[in-house]
Amino acid sequence: MALGAAKLAELSEYSSEKLTEINNFGEERQTEFLSAKDSRLSTVSASKLSSLDSVSHVFAEKQDEINFLVDDFAEMNDVPDESTICPEISSNLDRYKFLNSGDLPFIFGVLSRYDDYFSGFSDSYSCDLLLEILTGCHDYAATNSAAFYLEPKLRFLQGAHGNFIKRKFYTKYTYTTSQYTYPYAAAGCLFVKNTTELDITSALTFGCSSYASTGGANVYVGVPNTATETITWTTAYSYTSSSSGVSITVNITVPANSTVVVMLYSSSYFYTRPSNGASSPTYYGYHAQFLHWRLVKIRSDFLKEGLEIDFDKTLKAWQCPGFSSPFELLKPTASI
Repeated sequence: MALGAAKLAELSEYSSEKLTEINNFGEERQTEFLSAKDSRLSTVSASKLSSLDSVSHVFAEKQDEINFLVDDFAEMNDVPDESTICPEISSNLDRYKFLNSGDLPFIFGVLSRYDDYFSGFSDSYSCDLLLEILTGCHDYAATNSAAFYLEPKLRFLQGAHGNFIKRKFYTKYTYTTSQYTYPYAAAGCLFVKNTTELDITSALTFGCSSYASTGGANVYVGVPNTATETITWTTAYSYTSSSSGVSITVNITVPANSTVVVMLYSSSYFYTRPSNGASSPTYYGYHAQFLHWRLVKIRSDFLKEGLEIDFDKTLKAWQCPGFSSPFELLKPTASI
């Protein structure tokens, strides 16, 4: 049914009033929203500006301190252009790139002995000779003065306790008396640093083979003597009996703020006589020997608090930097 004209007019008037009311409500809400937004932005901006001002002020203070330290360092350390100190520092840092904190490196090798100058321990001169050929710190021109059955290498103590073991059973033809008298011998050295102000004594466990007539087994400690530029050797232990496997525990004292070298030597245990049946080893023929050398619990027991492996001196000993004397390995480094 069609609506009358009066009814349509009434509806139109009603709709116009509602639209106006809705429009006015929307405008009021928009005004309130814009006002609240402006107020919030004003507060946030003020807070940010305050924070930025504070940070800028602190940075300026620290920058002044940094500039002062740099200027002061430059005055105290006026390094000439021709100085090599910066390359040396860089070179020293590069040397440690393949070593990690906690690594326990040492030097180990097996001497042929008959072809070496070293024939056995008797005094400090013998200790120097062994360390010389083990580390290459000598001025020998003849190549037969440093011949090895197993050339010296950088080795690492392994495991949570820090152990190392080398065993080798071999046969050899004796074509001279000297080759019987001077069989293969294992030798190794640890460079141990004391970082404290007091002397430290710690127990070291060393296992090895030994034969009485060919040098036995020995543990020596070398301390640098800067006054005479020599190494002072102390016999920590000397085993003069024969055994295919003996365990030695010895106390090692490392002086305060210094590095010592602990040198360990093991001769081969002799098993059989020459194959021709002669009772005397001076007769020619084949014989068998057993070589045994081990370090035990260096990490867990020996390296107590204050003792550590000296990386710098160990690497020098391994890299053979052309030194003519083993004292140069232990010579204290001047402070920078």
